[in-house]
Amino acid sequence: MSANIRQDVSARYNPFRFLGDAMHLLSMIILLQKLYRTKNCTGVSLKTKILYLLVFCMRYMDLFWNWTSLYNNSMKILYIGLTATTIYLILGPLINTYDRENDTFRLLFAIVPSCVIGFLVAIPRTFFYKGSLSFRPFEVVWASSIWLECVAILPQLFLLARTSEIESFTSSYIACLGGYRAIYILNWIYRFFHHQNRLWYVYLCGIIQTALYADFFYYFFKAKLTKTRMKLPQ
Repeated sequence: MSANIRQDVSARYNPFRFLGDAMHLLSMIILLQKLYRTKNCTGVSLKTKILYLLVFCMRYMDLFWNWTSLYNNSMKILYIGLTATTIYLILGPLINTYDRENDTFRLLFAIVPSCVIGFLVAIPRTFFYKGSLSFRPFEVVWASSIWLECVAILPQLFLLARTSEIESFTSSYIACLGGYRAIYILNWIYRFFHHQNRLWYVYLCGIIQTALYADFFYYFFKAKLTKTRMKLPQ
């Protein structure tokens, strides 16, 4: 087996990626379970879900022309579908329980900087791919989605900081989301040694995004150890 084929196989069958994807999917299922069981969306940031839907639609735009594998495309469709379903439930049947007074983070504060930085870091791969002039606009969209995902959790964290006490379902949903990002750092480290495409900003965004969860995880594990309801300081 050639070195290139071994590298491709190692990149595709990455255990950290599968585990991270499972955690991400679990976070979505836990959230939908909360909405279904409690019939309310208290403590859930609609704006974070909107940002995530935008992230997925930008990053997985290649669904229309790039078939990589059944697993890849199925996960992309699941992420978009489950996130869109969550948004529908919040804006539709559960709109009366939506905490719009505390979910006040301005989406443009996340979207605009992410798109600007995404454009700047993607310039080499967009216009000078592999040393020759080219035009690959999807590179800009993809890079922007990486930076946007980095800050997509901010509206949720702002909402939690304003409401202080957190329901068990909500804390578990966010913990799985944070766990997914932490595992994905291991995924990118694995890819660094088994894949040729090494983009520095992917690693940086993963570290920043995981760091944003640090305060949350401190109080999450503290509540679990003391068997009390999770509370954040206001």
